[in-house]
Amino acid sequence: MGKFLLAAAAVLTAMLHIAAAAFCDTSQPRLDGDPSGDKIAEILANSYTRENACSPPSHNRDSVITRKHFGMLYNATRIIIDKPLPNCTEAFTDIVAQCITGGNYWGGIWASTEATYTISNTMYPASAFPPDIARRAEIADPPIVFAIVDPAPANWDVVIGPVPLPTGPLPDGGDF
Repeated sequence: MGKFLLAAAAVLTAMLHIAAAAFCDTSQPRLDGDPSGDKIAEILANSYTRENACSPPSHNRDSVITRKHFGMLYNATRIIIDKPLPNCTEAFTDIVAQCITGGNYWGGIWASTEATYTISNTMYPASAFPPDIARRAEIADPPIVFAIVDPAPANWDVVIGPVPLPTGPLPDGGDF
């Protein structure tokens, strides 16, 4: 009897482990020129999409909650409508870690007996993000350039915030 319980516990543990794993969407591999998994994860982490998908309003009785950030779709499907979404943050985190940053895919699926979660690229095979958004994710802290000219020419505008790096010659003939 002891061996049977031990074997049953091992099988149950294995099943629970499998239920907590994300399965990558192999129909959406990232292509040459697509942002890296780390860049996609960074863009998604800054979007609040995951939090919004996991925390629908209390009056929301939909079985499917969908949130989109550019072309990336978060989808949470509840089996029991009257219950909150179980393991939602963990599920989306697992998909990002195992399929997007840990694999070469745009997303995947995570399922349990209470809910199913997916992340996918609705624009596939195109990138889910416009090129400027993906490029901005590459620039962690753009340099800020200050120029102090006294007196400032009358046709100059004062800009507060990040300023694009200038190019070309300086008024005194030097170069940037």
